[in-house]
Amino acid sequence: MKLTSVVISHNVAAYLPDCLGSLRRNTAPDIEYVFVDDRSTDGSRALLEQAVARLPNSRLIVHPENRGASAARNTGIDVARGEYVTFLDGDDWLAPGYYPRLAEACTRLAVDFVRVDHLRAQGRKRTLQRAPESRRGVPIPSVEGIGEENRETMADYVNAWSGGFRSGLRDSGLLYFDTSLRTCEDRLWNWRLHLHTRSFAVVGLAGLFYRRDVGGSLTSVGDDRQLDFLPASQRIIEEAVTHCTVRRVHRKAVRTLLGLTHFHLKRTDRLDKRVARQFPGRYRALAASLPQDLLGEVLDAMDEQRRSDLTALYRPRKTACPR
Repeated sequence: MKLTSVVISHNVAAYLPDCLGSLRRNTAPDIEYVFVDDRSTDGSRALLEQAVARLPNSRLIVHPENRGASAARNTGIDVARGEYVTFLDGDDWLAPGYYPRLAEACTRLAVDFVRVDHLRAQGRKRTLQRAPESRRGVPIPSVEGIGEENRETMADYVNAWSGGFRSGLRDSGLLYFDTSLRTCEDRLWNWRLHLHTRSFAVVGLAGLFYRRDVGGSLTSVGDDRQLDFLPASQRIIEEAVTHCTVRRVHRKAVRTLLGLTHFHLKRTDRLDKRVARQFPGRYRALAASLPQDLLGEVLDAMDEQRRSDLTALYRPRKTACPR
């Protein structure tokens, strides 16, 4: 089996027919589908049961209770038989023949993971989202994908579904998602792949349609799940500093935290009032735990407005000069 698609769903019955129809146009003898229903209550399970009866190389696993997207993906990873694993959310869909082409690229390049472009679907509008890497179709050392702090790089291309990932990575735990994170789990997951694997590749294959503005999406809620970017960023910085000696990688990790902090700082009106009050204190506690010279170095390189806004929350401590 070349490729396993882990398809997760939770109350997406309105969108599943598009998803399942596209999977029928992607079947092949060396492709399998593992459906994981995360305790849907809207009829999604019945649609999936019908699909499994018709799709070859497919099976359905149902969670007895709702556990979240990370746990649902992990369930699928556990049973995947493909050499590579890919992910699909039940409200998204595929172009015909996309999976066979993805499986061919993964097999041919023989890297730890392959990334692809994708299409953003917003109503009737379709926008190509290119993976931010100019080198295409060649193996690249994974850490090189992290890139420079002041430009978009593969470290910022954080979705889990645009690519194929070697199933053998589960032996080291790298393929699994952190279930303690309710948001930003894919960012930590992506960074760990770039920090701990040997090589990746990017190919110009745009066949996955990502549906934006779905009702109930976690990107639209304002509760404390939105602040999970803080513990995720802390883990990223710790692993970057511990496992990589390249200073620009450390700077990129801190710059990502500061960028996300500033993003949420300017949008606190979208947060619940209690969460908005907690946000500054939680950021200050995290900032105080970081290497202060590194934090100050990255802040100094930011534009004046962002630097001013962030230092108003927390100003790095001065480190004593050696005598």
